Amino acid sequence: MFHILLKKVIIIFLIGNFFFFLGCRTGTLKKSDFVILFSNDVLGELENCGCDDAQLGGLPRKAKVISITKKEDREYLSLDAGNLFFRKPPLNEIERKEFLLKSEYILRAYNQMGCDGLNIGEADFILGLDALIDLRKKANFPFISSNILNKNTGAPVFQPVVFREISGLRVGILGLCPGSEKVDHSVLVDDPVAAVKKMVEKIRNQCDFIIVLSSLGLELDKVLAKQAPRINLIISGKADRLLTEAVIEGNTMIVQAYRRGQYLGRLDIKTDCSDKQPCFKIGSLIIPLKEELGCDKGIVSIVKKYKTKLVAMNKQEFFKERLRTLNDEVKGSLLYKGMEQCKECHLLQYENWQNTFHAEAYETLVKDSSNYDVECLPCHTTGYSEPGGYSIAQAEESHLLNVQCESCHGPGSNHSEKSGILRDGGEKVCLGCHDEKNSPNFDYEQYLPLVKCPVN
Repeated sequence: MFHILLKKVIIIFLIGNFFFFLGCRTGTLKKSDFVILFSNDVLGELENCGCDDAQLGGLPRKAKVISITKKEDREYLSLDAGNLFFRKPPLNEIERKEFLLKSEYILRAYNQMGCDGLNIGEADFILGLDALIDLRKKANFPFISSNILNKNTGAPVFQPVVFREISGLRVGILGLCPGSEKVDHSVLVDDPVAAVKKMVEKIRNQCDFIIVLSSLGLELDKVLAKQAPRINLIISGKADRLLTEAVIEGNTMIVQAYRRGQYLGRLDIKTDCSDKQPCFKIGSLIIPLKEELGCDKGIVSIVKKYKTKLVAMNKQEFFKERLRTLNDEVKGSLLYKGMEQCKECHLLQYENWQNTFHAEAYETLVKDSSNYDVECLPCHTTGYSEPGGYSIAQAEESHLLNVQCESCHGPGSNHSEKSGILRDGGEKVCLGCHDEKNSPNFDYEQYLPLVKCPVN
């Protein structure tokens, strides 16, 4: 039944026909048949979270696909091309602690699901090298990078190559990270093309199949494939669009599974071996992680434990913040006035607002035990992190809960008659929260009438 469901979910995402590629090591090999499951740019998406039922993603769904794959009579590899743990730098110490906590639970989920190799991308350094090293110590799978080096010794900081024996074949797995300001300054990021060419030359006679996990981006991966043609497969990161077809450069296939954990890539690999050189037949498809797939109960349990721990931790942090700011005058604290002030002159608009989903935005967090999650609060409160806007010190007693007038029109402390409004809303403001990941079915023209204020 699970296999039938999986086929129904993925059939329209078939990337293409099977492709043939040559292997590396010469010699007589047995015919083999195995699967590679891959992801990239998960960016801290532990669970499926958004305001639309059709939203894709979440590690519990990914784990379900892995458990279905395990029931097939074939061996498989599970790989991640990097940028796994974090999406953005923390704004404050409370966010830093929350991001670190979430990364530890993402690691727990990967430990339980099983992973054969994680490439280290630039976003994985957001909390610094020390935090990343602590995560590695807790991982029961390898952190891979072929070009991140110790600045003082030149030695690899992570494993430069991992070998896996699968279905009678020896697979070499490399990892690449781009050099950028996001990478910790205590390490040296070697030129990725030069580093991988050197490593491929070193291992090519030890491997039948070479995989590069890369967070360089598709265009740079095309260049890499041209300059290092012995690579069989590049699992590419830094995805900026859904790649509906595998990219072929010479003897190299390049694939992506989009971003933020919405999809899981799958490769079905068969070998057609000769006495001279193995030839690989690769079929590629991308699996949307839809609700119909169901969830792995073990990973659901990990998510619940994370949320329980987060609420306990942030309740204390919010209380401490309140004590620090209780008697302090916050600069610009009068900028956001709140709905009670707005309704004095705009009663009709206020009553209309009360019947919209915007008026229940904070309550949806409470129902999901996410009202202490600082990643959710910006889109469920008014003026979060702005001067005079919602503050975690205010917690549930704030007058700026929910998505109020000033979320669209800007802070209204200088508003008198028709002057003082900083912005007039519009689609750009809406897309700040109703983005592709959190609100995939958002249509501005259809949604606007549901929240638009009546004219006096």
